Amino acid sequence: IHKILTIYFFNFRIDLRIATEELLKIKKYAPFFKPVDVSLCEDYYEVIQNPMDLSTILEKINTYQYLSKRFSFSA
Repeated sequence: IHKILTIYFFNFRIDLRIATEELLKIKKYAPFFKPVDVSLCEDYYEVIQNPMDLSTILEKINTYQYLSKRFSFSA
């Protein structure tokens, strides 16, 4: 069972990484490529309580923080 789960999660991570990398190629999503610079928007964390950006998503994928097809994009 360990081998099956390893293959499953490996393939799942690859699919997530491919999808995220494809989004990074689309210029209209550029505001979501990196975390917001809070110095440009001081009340950002008051308005956005669980910020997320594509670079953070990739980091979470690479550090095994998304281990299921049922996951949340909360920070």
